[in-house]
Amino acid sequence: QEAFDNADGQTVVLSQNVTLTTPIVVTNNATLDLHGCTITGEGLSHIVGVKSGATLTIQDSAGNGSISGGTTAALLVNGSAILESGTIDSEVRGVLVNNEGSSFSMTGGSVTGTS
Repeated sequence: QEAFDNADGQTVVLSQNVTLTTPIVVTNNATLDLHGCTITGEGLSHIVGVKSGATLTIQDSAGNGSISGGTTAALLVNGSAILESGTIDSEVRGVLVNNEGSSFSMTGGSVTGTS
């Protein structure tokens, strides 16, 4: 979470797989480079959240990177999110666009999970 708190206009690059105990909340404009790593977390309301007024761009420079929700929503969007590459998956909801005015777009990558 600290990396995203300080990432306004910057890119956060993962260097290893991450298992969360609390969701990542993006409150500014940032890019997440999965870099071939996986973010997971069970029993959370969501894995990564994008607050209103924030934009998260997701990319995977190394391939095979993912945000994996399991039985949890992988990505909760209250602002804007753009998937350029990588995978967002969940058994329930891959991406949940939650509010009027929120947006999710894809220029690459894949999303699985429906409700």
